[in-house]
Amino acid sequence: GSPGAGTELVDTALQWLETAADWAERSHSNYAAGRFHAQRLELLAEDDPRRIAAHLGRARARLGLRELAGALYDAREALAEALRVGDAVSEAHSLNLLGDIATAESDHIRALDVLTRAIDRWRELGQWGGLAEALRLRGMAAMGMGDREAAEADFEKALDIFVELEDSSGEAWCQQNLAWLSFELGHIADAEARLDRAVQLFARNSDAGGLGWALGLAAFVRFHLGDSEEAESIAQLVLTEARKRGDRFGEAMMNLLLASITLWSGRCQEAVDLAEQALQIFRDTGQKYGEVQSLGTLARAKAAVGRMSESRRLLTECMEAATEIPGEPLKAFSHMVAGATAVQSGDPETSLAMLDRSQADREPDLDMRILGSMDRWVTRSMAYLQLGRVADARAVLAAIEEGGPEKKGPYFQTVSAMVELLEGDTAAAMARATGTLDTGRATYLDRRTALLVIALSHTRNGDEEQAITAFDAALAAVDSTDSRLSQTLVRIARAIAYRALDRPDADAREAEAEAASDALGVGVEGWRRLYCEAVGVEPRPVRVGPGPIRSD
Repeated sequence: GSPGAGTELVDTALQWLETAADWAERSHSNYAAGRFHAQRLELLAEDDPRRIAAHLGRARARLGLRELAGALYDAREALAEALRVGDAVSEAHSLNLLGDIATAESDHIRALDVLTRAIDRWRELGQWGGLAEALRLRGMAAMGMGDREAAEADFEKALDIFVELEDSSGEAWCQQNLAWLSFELGHIADAEARLDRAVQLFARNSDAGGLGWALGLAAFVRFHLGDSEEAESIAQLVLTEARKRGDRFGEAMMNLLLASITLWSGRCQEAVDLAEQALQIFRDTGQKYGEVQSLGTLARAKAAVGRMSESRRLLTECMEAATEIPGEPLKAFSHMVAGATAVQSGDPETSLAMLDRSQADREPDLDMRILGSMDRWVTRSMAYLQLGRVADARAVLAAIEEGGPEKKGPYFQTVSAMVELLEGDTAAAMARATGTLDTGRATYLDRRTALLVIALSHTRNGDEEQAITAFDAALAAVDSTDSRLSQTLVRIARAIAYRALDRPDADAREAEAEAASDALGVGVEGWRRLYCEAVGVEPRPVRVGPGPIRSD
């Protein structure tokens, strides 16, 4: 045939591939979209300006698949070509995408810089849709840096523009982003209202990817509120859909959430497996932010199942990885996780040192509704209790009473009950512990603490029969989990209580407890000190002790 016929055939193929790529993008089929755009690039001449759109399309697909190096290459190629031919709109689109990729790479400082350039370009062009998207993306970068005020300002500006343009897709994403921000700030009712709106819009637009993000956040909110079963059900659904779409980030985030859900319900080995899966995906896709969060969850799960040396190694990795993110937005988180793990392991000195670092790593944080803030202070109170500093523990809880949210949650309640026990008010301690158990929303750790408060209170009161019954209940609770650490701690508490009650089987119970402690390889001295003080006996020397958590 003639050369003209060949050119016509190529143009027909290119039109078909462009249509197919658009369909794949709308269907959130990132694999297919990437393939179609790659075929377009193979057919287009090197100087054909249509290569810009093909590079941008493949960059979006690669970003969706978290193939970040490839996405970055395509976005840079698109930008270079747009600058070469003087296509200002494509230049601005390229900057939006480069900013989004930088956020995915956890380089929020670079993202803020690139997206500010994009915002300036869109304003020069008078293109409001592109401007709104650049503002929204800059809000995400600011949020990653922990600058919630700047994030909220950008999200609200973007939302106003999208609503004005009647762009329901843009509005849905802004509502989802604002819901996440509200969740982080502890404004749960606002988060739920925004999520409802986002879900409604994503569903109306048949946006499976957006719906997955919104439902994923809904699962986090339900978990935060103590609805673990509903959270797990939603997370499993979102995980299945993310895998179908090839959304590796969504898959990893749901694995991470499921790791937390299973950990705090006492299925600790399952939590180890899920956190390891999340960690692998985050590492494979170069997601340092997710890597740090996964290392923290994995370290806590390893401690729970009794693999203490592995837990300490992972905590060190977590803290080191946090320093590798530009701006170090997760440094405080990494130290908080180390502090929380140390207190659960009965090492209050290390816990306080890490909590002090966590506090120093961030701006003074007086709003205890902010996600994780109140838990950090409750953990400090527990560390003080393990050191015998009951008045200091009480002072911390009093500050939370004054400045925290109206509903304090099971962790606060169980530590408060332990303070009341050590202050000698066993009736108040048992009433608070029983009330916490009755909510049905306590984690397995909170249940363990509450049951031990009841058992130790009976011991302190000299009610031997009730103490035995309460310890049996505590043992049944921890033995139904696979937390070797909790199983050991309850046995240590029982041995100490039986010694205080001068029971004939006290020596046998102590031998059982020490065997469990030796197997763990940690002395849990803080817990021993606390249990001894609770029932009025002197602590005995401990044969083993914890290794250090290193953080340079």
